[in-house]
Amino acid sequence: VLDPELLLMDEPFSAVDPPTRAQLLKDLSSLLSQNQRTTVIVTHNLAEAAQVGNRIAVIINGELSQVGTPQELRAKPADRSVEEFLKEL
Repeated sequence: VLDPELLLMDEPFSAVDPPTRAQLLKDLSSLLSQNQRTTVIVTHNLAEAAQVGNRIAVIINGELSQVGTPQELRAKPADRSVEEFLKEL
């Protein structure tokens, strides 16, 4: 419980005001890079995903459309729907 191999976070900052969210994201990024722990964060905020994630899974209509680094997703979207989805990234 205190040292899980996998950490799952479902919309962890969705109900937090923007300044607090920014600080929590900064703290989480630092913590994750120090601990080297596999973490799955579910979010609908692409900027947030790009800030803390080194790999992003894009799920559209319940289907896994593409997995890659933020740079890979921007450079070569798998298809038009992924390209449209990533416009805000």
